Amino acid sequence: MTLYKTTFCTLVLLFFTLSNIIQAQNVENKEIWKELSKNKFNTVYYDLTSLIEAKSSKFDQQVKTEYNSEQKMPGINDKYFTEIILYSVNFDEGKYFIKKATYLNRKKQEIKVFDYTSNGKIDTKQMMPITKGSPIFDIFLLHKTLHGKG
Repeated sequence: MTLYKTTFCTLVLLFFTLSNIIQAQNVENKEIWKELSKNKFNTVYYDLTSLIEAKSSKFDQQVKTEYNSEQKMPGINDKYFTEIILYSVNFDEGKYFIKKATYLNRKKQEIKVFDYTSNGKIDTKQMMPITKGSPIFDIFLLHKTLHGKG
């Protein structure tokens, strides 16, 4: 190979490598749902990706509940089978806040979203204590296992 061909091949290889790196950085992390608990009425999942990324004691965590039968709730016109709750968790204070609740129909189509933040801010007076037996308590135990703190 001549010097020009070698240089050209090196530049092409460098270009493709850099474009793949940039493309990989622009991809959002996709949820990896792992089962948290199950009973005869529903199955509760947590997002492993966000739990792994949550290295501090304050973070947001999604929890998804899939029901075995259709659910009805005031404020939602359609029946839903899945709810995804976005919690803001503060292990230092032992409290959590529901930031957003999303409801999906049988076809996994979004039918209603409730945003409980005020301009993206959390009212700390509305935070609730983390209690044993709740999904957030289970998240606390998983977080502690993964990151050694909590």
